[in-house]
Amino acid sequence: MDSVDEISLDSIDELPLDSMDAPTLTKSRKPPRRVEARDRKNSTDPSLYPDLPDATDLQNDETHPGGRSSSAPPLSQAWSGSQHSEVYTPIEPKQLEDLGLSPTFLEHLLLKHLLDFPGQLGRDAASYICVNPALVIPLLEGLKRRMLVIHATGEAAGDFHYDLSEAGRKFAMELRSQNPYCGPAPVPMDVYRTSVNKQSIAHEQLQPKDLAKAFHDLMVDPHLLDLLGPAMASGRGVFLFGNSGNGKTSLALRMSRAYRNSVYIPHAVLMQGQVVQIFDPQVHRARPRESYLQAIDRSRLDPRWVRCYRPTVVTGGELTMESLEMSSNPENGISEAPLQVKANCGLLVIDDFGRQRIDTEELLNRWILPLENRVDYLRLPNGRKVEVPFDPLLIFSTNLDPAELVDEAFIRRIPYKVHVPDPPADVLKKLLRKEAIAMGFVVEERWLNYILNHCYETTNRGMRYCHPRDLLLQVKNRCKFLNEPLELTQEAIDQAAKSYFTLL
Repeated sequence: MDSVDEISLDSIDELPLDSMDAPTLTKSRKPPRRVEARDRKNSTDPSLYPDLPDATDLQNDETHPGGRSSSAPPLSQAWSGSQHSEVYTPIEPKQLEDLGLSPTFLEHLLLKHLLDFPGQLGRDAASYICVNPALVIPLLEGLKRRMLVIHATGEAAGDFHYDLSEAGRKFAMELRSQNPYCGPAPVPMDVYRTSVNKQSIAHEQLQPKDLAKAFHDLMVDPHLLDLLGPAMASGRGVFLFGNSGNGKTSLALRMSRAYRNSVYIPHAVLMQGQVVQIFDPQVHRARPRESYLQAIDRSRLDPRWVRCYRPTVVTGGELTMESLEMSSNPENGISEAPLQVKANCGLLVIDDFGRQRIDTEELLNRWILPLENRVDYLRLPNGRKVEVPFDPLLIFSTNLDPAELVDEAFIRRIPYKVHVPDPPADVLKKLLRKEAIAMGFVVEERWLNYILNHCYETTNRGMRYCHPRDLLLQVKNRCKFLNEPLELTQEAIDQAAKSYFTLL
């Protein structure tokens, strides 16, 4: 068959593109990402989000940046039974012009794809670039008529295995040298801008019960939640400050649990002729979307988008100005969005604020205009500047005094300053008991009182939320090393305190 009219498109139009798993779309194409120094905390891998820390894991912010705990309940469990909602639902375009991309752009994408995957079925090529086969097959047939593509073999379902001709292969290699991107079809910039505005974190209607669920496994002072709630509802920005070890980072990571709306993140966006990758499996965690397929009048979700939890991006002392700009992989030339763009519609946590390798004033000046205007201006690898939406909830976490770090102009743009205090003695005692039980100790009241007296009252040492777990863990490791029963003794407590508090 040489004519597209002879191909049956009815069955192709109903292919289940919606069932495609988002990370799989990029895994086979995207090269292994090089882990640089700035990447160590510039993401929320599965150990950080959404499997957030355990009940008492208000750990030292510097040594336990994510408050990681293998016993933390997954977000899906924490929200089981709750009603999630969507304020933006991208529907799959039914016409070529509705994609917002030129037919030539899509043809070039297909040619580069067939360069690596010769002999692929038309429907599979369509699935890879996340466009309905009913729109892709005519493009492939047009390329065949221009003798850039050939039919390798046919198939009973009316589809063909497509391959490049010699001229097509040469042309595809020239295209790759000019623009190496080959993956899901990008979304136009104006569509992405609209999606961010509609899915803004400031539009969520947070209530006290949402915060109660999000922090249900922590011993958090209700007065602290009273301060955090309005800050999170504002969607603007917040300073979390207090002594190291009181769980500021753990609190920041848990904030994302309070937001119930799903958000749709595009695989890539077309900005001023440049394709920029937005979706990052290290940052964005996909959510199941099958339950929504029947709620949109039998229309299919646009597979160029991934339904996700609201993202949480964490960066710390390794933050540089370069990590806030567009990056281009020197090996393949693919552009990647910076941290604040990946964090749109979610949270951007600047951990260890004031300890970055860059000047604090320089960093603050970088944020002033985006915070004020909710837009950012980025330079693309091709030299053009583009305006992108700036919509993360910006959280600064520091154990330094904010008044000594920032000037009045910047403080005014971060309206909420929340102090995370040291735990009182009764709370620390509850944490000691809870951690001891969790570790398998037989808890006796006298040893809890001994720890409070020996480690704090007689030394006038400040209490921290991270101390109970860290101290009892040393006792547990001692028992393991000496092959002794797991129990609290004065000798074990004294030795653990001497080792742990020596430099504190």
